[in-house]
Amino acid sequence: MYRKILAPIFGSPADRTTLAVGLGLAQRFSCHLEALFVRFEPLETQPFVPLGRDMSGFAAKHFIEAAIRAADEAQGVASTMFAEAIKETGVETTETPGAHAKPSAELRIVSGGMAECIERASRLSDLIVFCGEASDSNMQRAYDAVEGALLSGAKPVLFVSPTIDAGGISKLGQQLAIAFDGSATAAHAVTAALPFLKQAKTVHSFEVTDQKASANLAELKRYLALHGVEPAPHVISDQKGVDVALVDAVRYERCDLLVLGGYGHSVSASSSSAV
Repeated sequence: MYRKILAPIFGSPADRTTLAVGLGLAQRFSCHLEALFVRFEPLETQPFVPLGRDMSGFAAKHFIEAAIRAADEAQGVASTMFAEAIKETGVETTETPGAHAKPSAELRIVSGGMAECIERASRLSDLIVFCGEASDSNMQRAYDAVEGALLSGAKPVLFVSPTIDAGGISKLGQQLAIAFDGSATAAHAVTAALPFLKQAKTVHSFEVTDQKASANLAELKRYLALHGVEPAPHVISDQKGVDVALVDAVRYERCDLLVLGGYGHSVSASSSSAV
């Protein structure tokens, strides 16, 4: 079971969804949610030099003051959203979580590089929750930081669509899909998603291949049977391309959560996905 969920927040509108999903999962799995805000400190970074020229003292002072104001504003927004989410859910806040069977949460504020801090925090976490769009320029650094945690720490990441509503959050993972090709990354995703798999009402497994039967899905079914999970296997044609074929099949079965290996597939989908 998950015991610690990491939810990086950034003082952006997407934080509401991240916190709602993170606290909902903390309640579902009776575990601890750590909402992590990484504060940018310009005095701890290398001097900012525009266009390859030295910056004047006045310009440097202006840049530092503006960066501090932006950090203060983002921290204030993140803190307010956390407080509102806690009030709405009633989850207990604590900085000293234990092995008790009840949900808890904390807001942790650290200073440093975003990618480094998130990756470090992910090392002793069971799941990372992230909401945001890579196409949003304001969230690109955040997206890159979470991607780094996925690569460096090999921790599962639950990517949540910003358009998910309260009903979607409460039903997340009831109709679950697994994209499985027998690779190490796909296998890691399956074991990382076992808490979701065990609570799902329906589980579908998919492999995009030109074969009529799948030995990979057969082995997956044998393994999941040991955990009391019975997936319905689907062998799908790759005529449309792996990503399109997989997304179409998952949508056809009305799945709300997709488990797949990080960088084992390239899937452009608006639905939530756990890696």
